Amino acid sequence: MPLLLALMAVLLSGCAGGAKGLVYENRYRQPLDGVLDGVWAGPLVIRKPYAPTDPVSRAVDKEPLALTVQIAGENVSVFLLQEGEWVEAMPGGWALSRRGPNAVAHATAASEEYPEGWIESWALVVSASTDDTVTAEWTRVVNNVRSSPDESLPTFSMAATGVLRRSDAHER
Repeated sequence: MPLLLALMAVLLSGCAGGAKGLVYENRYRQPLDGVLDGVWAGPLVIRKPYAPTDPVSRAVDKEPLALTVQIAGENVSVFLLQEGEWVEAMPGGWALSRRGPNAVAHATAASEEYPEGWIESWALVVSASTDDTVTAEWTRVVNNVRSSPDESLPTFSMAATGVLRRSDAHER
């Protein structure tokens, strides 16, 4: 009986954050430090945007966000599909923090008129589920700096989530 309890404790703790062994060996074929390197692509489902002054003014975007992410070491590039063409989002403006199968990429951009115009920040959080899939969460927050607080959309945020698949041959 003590052996059975010890075995159950080991199996149950295998699902926790410090797990090695079976879970790791069955999910990844390569070292965790490099599992995110490559090109990832797929659609993310956009959740309803939120604007504090008018939270119901923007409809849910029925089109998913088509996203491609290229990760190489500490470098990251993000591409969006716009009118049938891949366009790099905020070229050269991304920073990446990563550890094993998880990473956070973030960038901030502003209009040429800033501080008169707008400023926006994006974050993309990914976690490799396997060697060939990542769970992704994208967030965008925009501030129309000179808008008055009671105007529609002086600030707003939106987010999307989904699964990206390894697509090293993906054309951009």
